[in-house]
Amino acid sequence: MPTIKPANASSVRHTDQAGAATNAQPVQTAEVDAAAQAPAQAPNLQAAEKPEGYVTGAPTSTATTANQGLSPLSARIDNLTGNTAINEGFRFSKHSGPDINFPLTPDQAEKLKNSNAVSPYVPSDHRVVIQPDYLPKPTHPEDPAFWPEFEQIVDLQMARRGDAKAGEMIDLPKIFADYTFDEGAQAVRADFPTKWPTALVEQFLGEGAKMDPSIMKPMSRDDFVNGPVLLARTLGWAVSEVSPSAFACKWNEGRARPESVAWAIHTGKLEAPQHIKDKVAEMKLTKPEDFTAYKEGCPKHPSWPAMHSAASSASLYLAVLMDLSPEQLAEAKKLDYAVAHFRSMAGVHYETDNRAGLALGQEVIAKQLPEYLAQFGADPEAVKAKIEKVRHDWYAYEAKAESLA
Repeated sequence: MPTIKPANASSVRHTDQAGAATNAQPVQTAEVDAAAQAPAQAPNLQAAEKPEGYVTGAPTSTATTANQGLSPLSARIDNLTGNTAINEGFRFSKHSGPDINFPLTPDQAEKLKNSNAVSPYVPSDHRVVIQPDYLPKPTHPEDPAFWPEFEQIVDLQMARRGDAKAGEMIDLPKIFADYTFDEGAQAVRADFPTKWPTALVEQFLGEGAKMDPSIMKPMSRDDFVNGPVLLARTLGWAVSEVSPSAFACKWNEGRARPESVAWAIHTGKLEAPQHIKDKVAEMKLTKPEDFTAYKEGCPKHPSWPAMHSAASSASLYLAVLMDLSPEQLAEAKKLDYAVAHFRSMAGVHYETDNRAGLALGQEVIAKQLPEYLAQFGADPEAVKAKIEKVRHDWYAYEAKAESLA
């Protein structure tokens, strides 16, 4: 079983309070030519610098590639013949609809209506709150920095098969104490979107946590309506608010899922560094879905950003609505991150999918929460002030407090 370093050792660049750039050591062993990545920074992103392994301004369309005369997606990877490896324009294509290019246009989205493609939103949809340009773009197989990201997910799958403990890699919330990689993967396989935030609220209420009276003025000393009822309503509201933006980002970029990359490497349709080829061969795949923890494999929508991660925004809205202790605030972050990272342990997301989803979800909620709570009597300015007090940078989040030896 490969050695898996803690998730806080992933290739994430952030800026410390003094403004100096710092770089954690990458989880993967492969070296990356960082100079090959564009240095552009997406505006409004909390992290002062882009996470390493992302590029901004890179073309996302799979238009005709020079010297090939065809769109890589119009000639689906699964149907390619021969052993010619194609990396340029390798994008998501696991759906029953017609061939499409990225970014997805309204006309192409219309063509997917009778397919099994999941929620093909486009940025112009009125329900989209945050545009894809908010986040730096992800890497793809044609980018050198993609391969360390992919290798990490390969290593996670090998560790999962070896019954590794999730707590050896990330700090787990009480809800997931002692989970293995596989138990974590199964916990987020087909969970209802509000399942784990509900469990967290129940935990906090059981510990005696109360609503913050400076945000929600109680009608009495025991206000049920502006207490548990509002919390329950907010859980569903939060997921519904972030989903359109997350799916618009997904279909704008079209990042291929790890299982598709692994299968294309296995079948000789995608070129990769030799040591990664060797690891994929060691997995002895018989079909694409074998790469993941799920018999059905990955979902039928693009990988980036992760929707489970985008929906994991309890550490913001609960921190605003409730008067939580520092330990409870930390617990909320652990839960959000664990739900996100369990999807990488399942083999269906890259770590940068998770970080992007967490950042996107928090930004949507931060933007929408003041108006949402105003209808229940909250002062929007007080809500905004507390948001700024409790929000955090998911790109700089340390998933493991102490590194493993």
